[in-house]
Amino acid sequence: MAETEEHCGRVIFDETNADCVDFGGFPVCSEGFLVYVNGVVPSNNQTGDCELKVFVGFEWSTQVDSMLFHLLNFQLDFDAGAGIVLQDISLAAAVSCPSTNEPTSCPGGCAYGINSTSFNLCYKLATPGDYLTIRKGQYLVLTFEVPSNCIGNVVLRNAEFGLVGFDSHHDPVFQEVCRLATPVPGDTLSSLQLTGFPLCVPLLTGEIKNYKSTPEPVTGVSVEVKRASLNCTLVDVTDCYGFSTCICGYDEYDITPTKTDGVINGVSTYDLVLINKHILGIETFDNPYQIIAGNAFDIDTSQIGVKFSDIAEFRKLILGIYDDSSWPSTHYPSWRFTPIDYVFPDPDNPFNPAFDESIESLDIQANSNNQANFVAIKTGDVNQSHVANDNCRPANRVEKKPVIFGIESDQKSRSNVVTYSLNYGGETPLAGFQAGLRFDPAVLEFIGTSSGDVEGISPDCFNMNRLNEGEIRLVWLSTDMESQLLQSGQSLCQFAFRIKKTLGEQEIPLLTLDDAILEGEAVGFDNTSFRTVSHQVSAKARNPEPKNSDDIQTEFIPNPITGPARFIVDSPTLGAARLMMFDAYGKRVGYREFSLVIGKQEMLLQETNQWPSGMYTWVLLVGSKRVAEGKVVKP
Repeated sequence: MAETEEHCGRVIFDETNADCVDFGGFPVCSEGFLVYVNGVVPSNNQTGDCELKVFVGFEWSTQVDSMLFHLLNFQLDFDAGAGIVLQDISLAAAVSCPSTNEPTSCPGGCAYGINSTSFNLCYKLATPGDYLTIRKGQYLVLTFEVPSNCIGNVVLRNAEFGLVGFDSHHDPVFQEVCRLATPVPGDTLSSLQLTGFPLCVPLLTGEIKNYKSTPEPVTGVSVEVKRASLNCTLVDVTDCYGFSTCICGYDEYDITPTKTDGVINGVSTYDLVLINKHILGIETFDNPYQIIAGNAFDIDTSQIGVKFSDIAEFRKLILGIYDDSSWPSTHYPSWRFTPIDYVFPDPDNPFNPAFDESIESLDIQANSNNQANFVAIKTGDVNQSHVANDNCRPANRVEKKPVIFGIESDQKSRSNVVTYSLNYGGETPLAGFQAGLRFDPAVLEFIGTSSGDVEGISPDCFNMNRLNEGEIRLVWLSTDMESQLLQSGQSLCQFAFRIKKTLGEQEIPLLTLDDAILEGEAVGFDNTSFRTVSHQVSAKARNPEPKNSDDIQTEFIPNPITGPARFIVDSPTLGAARLMMFDAYGKRVGYREFSLVIGKQEMLLQETNQWPSGMYTWVLLVGSKRVAEGKVVKP
């Protein structure tokens, strides 16, 4: 490069865009000053700070180690992207600045940043003998915060030097101000020498999104970035834009995302219905991500995919038996991840071979778009109803149609026991149901539950851990997803309570559905999801008659049971009879064989005295014909 005009004082330092600098026409310094600027990429950034360091040094042709100056005005401008900030200036061993300065000539002080991307070293003598010292071969250090961009080039905007010499009597001699020489290609002592530019921070970015039809960013994911060759591990957390981390240097890295909170997020009985249909082969999943989501844990090494045991674990989660703190460590975490470009060898069995859950040995290179993108899979949420983030965009909440469940109360006359039947009032056959139920524990004391008109009700369907607070959680799932559906008018289950205090005729306490305990959801066989609404049926003060045939009458007394019960049969015919008694969920707890006589006969049932509190069912058979049945309560 050459001067554009002889002695014009204009020097081109940036050949790319022909940026010219006017030094004010001072003569060229005879000492042959050289300014060299070296940009250095951090090779082992243990903190993950997005910082770059620029080293600035001075050389000259004379054989002296340091020079004194009565004036220095030196400015570098850095071609930098948005957000880059010059955050620290260290003169270190290269420059010794006096404590005094001429404020009118150098108002900013000895060294300062003019703005976020400019550096100025300015000094003018204010006190005799207070000279500025520059040492050859030493560096001053500029530290830049570079969150996502690069420092492209460096332009020298000003370079004025006023040297101080000494005569034979050691008196100071102030030389006239001079400027740098015009840079000459190939000349090692050209006035400005740049190395390491463009200077970019080693940056790794990535997106982590779910697999919805319109993927959403998943926030709060911890992303571990580990440099294999060095003991350097950094962690970033995703926001609405994914993650962006300045890493330890250019090398190979292993990237592993994890997220363990919000284990209940998106998991409901709807998912249990879909998982059950997949297992039964009624409606199988159409992508490997659903199969992965349907796994709570791997109970063996067969890697067979979704299992009934997974349903059992997810039901405990919905019931509140598990939460973030109690979800077993042997189970899969709340979220799982796989690289976005991972191809499953067998999409129908993504566990064999095990799918990648991290990116290994990613080669991070300079001036490259270094990215690591993942697909997020919410454990237990096969229908993708989870909330992926709280603030990127509002959740697309679908308004569900309501469906009524009648809660019919039935108080025995002359008794302090009341039973409630949870009856389905909708039209669509149901394959699954969840709800929270609330009662007043100051008025009602829980006795027990029993199954209704469909199979699948068992102790595992309930969480009774908060009875003292008047709360019950219920999750029911059809056993076969076809014949054992809850039909309109059928009872799902019954609840029995002891009334603790005397109530008026119109004061029978109510059992109600409460979404604050567990959000109600009813799932149709056709995968329609409904919100539940409870409807109270007027209480009846009566003794329910057992279901008898036309020619035989029975009575099971007392009901409620207060000790050994009596079973009375009034039969018009002879025959071989069997009385079978079951607990609330169908386990046989009593059995009698006897011969019918014509007329009334009575038998004492001593075993009822040993029964625990709960609801019980009895059935009378004559031959193979069921002739009578009923329910009793043991408070």
